[in-house]
Amino acid sequence: MSADGRTVGGRAIGPAGETRGYVAQLGARCPADFNRDGGVDGSDVESFIVSWENSLNTADVNEDGGVDGGDVETFFRAWEAGGCS
Repeated sequence: MSADGRTVGGRAIGPAGETRGYVAQLGARCPADFNRDGGVDGSDVESFIVSWENSLNTADVNEDGGVDGGDVETFFRAWEAGGCS
């Protein structure tokens, strides 16, 4: 798995017993659905604030390499809009 959690690779065994490699890339993360439950609500705010207060990498929602006020602005801008398009 990549450091940002968006690229995953591995090996699988096919039906005939052959080994196959795979790489999967996930789409861009939506900062408003911080807890990734498919909805945008107060639980996302709570999860984001806890991560932000503890300076966890997951709180770097603007993906600038740091956890700061810019992440709060990015999160709430997306959250108030009701999600990401």
